[in-house]
Amino acid sequence: IGRPTAVTLRSFAGARTPTGVVLKWKTGSEAGTLGFNVYRQVGKTKVKVNKALVAGSSRATGSAYSLVDRKGPHGRAVRYLLQEVEHSGARNWVAQTTVSR
Repeated sequence: IGRPTAVTLRSFAGARTPTGVVLKWKTGSEAGTLGFNVYRQVGKTKVKVNKALVAGSSRATGSAYSLVDRKGPHGRAVRYLLQEVEHSGARNWVAQTTVSR
């Protein structure tokens, strides 16, 4: 999605459930990664889903994460964007996924 980052992403996907949209991602490595933010995009508006930074593991072998968006709108496709936050403060868009109705 953007410039090279400190994280190697293996996957990022979402699925609707009765409690909301469950977002899951896996990393292959996270050297220099402080954590992650997840944004929901409807139209041109982006809204941060997580209240606090999802802490990274900083493991060379990566890790698995999940987050539930309880406010994801029903009845329409929703785009989610994953943002990596580095220890330096740099923020990078690293993945996106669309969850259908």
